[in-house]
Amino acid sequence: MFKKIAIPAVLLALVVLAPSAVQAQNLAAPVLSVGSSHIVSWQPVNNAIGYEMMYRTDDMGWTVMQRANKVTTSHPFAGMPSGNYQVRVRSAFADGFSAWSNTLSLTVPESTKTIPARGKHQTPRIGISSKTVSWDRIASASGYQLRYRVANGKWYSWDLPGEWVNSFTFTSIRKDIDYHVQLRVSPSSNTDASDWSNTVIMRENSLKTLPGPTNVRIRWTAFPRVQLTINWDRVPNAADYSLILKPGTHKLENYGGYHPWSVIDRPDYTTTYTLQIQTIGDGITYAKNGGYSTPLTFVPNDLYAPPVPPGYATAVPTAES
Repeated sequence: MFKKIAIPAVLLALVVLAPSAVQAQNLAAPVLSVGSSHIVSWQPVNNAIGYEMMYRTDDMGWTVMQRANKVTTSHPFAGMPSGNYQVRVRSAFADGFSAWSNTLSLTVPESTKTIPARGKHQTPRIGISSKTVSWDRIASASGYQLRYRVANGKWYSWDLPGEWVNSFTFTSIRKDIDYHVQLRVSPSSNTDASDWSNTVIMRENSLKTLPGPTNVRIRWTAFPRVQLTINWDRVPNAADYSLILKPGTHKLENYGGYHPWSVIDRPDYTTTYTLQIQTIGDGITYAKNGGYSTPLTFVPNDLYAPPVPPGYATAVPTAES
């Protein structure tokens, strides 16, 4: 028979973990003496990625003074208007905020007010390239306002938040119309908006259409093989050419770009063909679809045949021009 074996109980040690730093932090916020620089400061908190600071005057609503993405552990009050303030701070962590610190009260006397209650941001200067307006960032800016109008019409505006914004691209404007564009720095809690910048003119012109090729010529050649060679006068600023041959049952090679020539490989000798050549623009200054050459109708057997070089096949028809 089996015997029962007594197994002694295992005493489990329970470890009581301290509350997470995310739950609560009591951030000390000492203030220097009146007459010196009024600075609120606190000790760094382990694992904090920033600190959010808010203030209020008497019992008014709280205002953010330092956003949570700032890692500094002090903030000056010397430039604030005189009065009584309450200040509180909380730590920011990767997964949330701590509780608010103790609320600190301080007084800024009239004698320490070193900055006017309100000032005006520096006026930006803007430039334009195509449909993109750009400017040098203003150090004190937290955002910008951009406006535009047609001639002397009504202004339309956008708010562009963010201190790092320094350009704006218009995606759709009417062609052949002048747009007037201006920019200013947005107002902030202590600073008025800047004056409007210089005015730049934005205009998107309709693309020019290139003419069709002229002086189109066709003849037989036997190098490197028997084929019809097509030449025409080059169209200035052309990016390419498109050749249209009807009936289009034969291979039509287009060498494109700057070169105003092409070939028709092994056409039927007795078929009547019609050829047109279209000029292609770059799509930036000139429209892609340019003009056409005058339609040219021909029968391969009726075209002039130059002499065949020695050693090449004599498959070129012998019809006179």
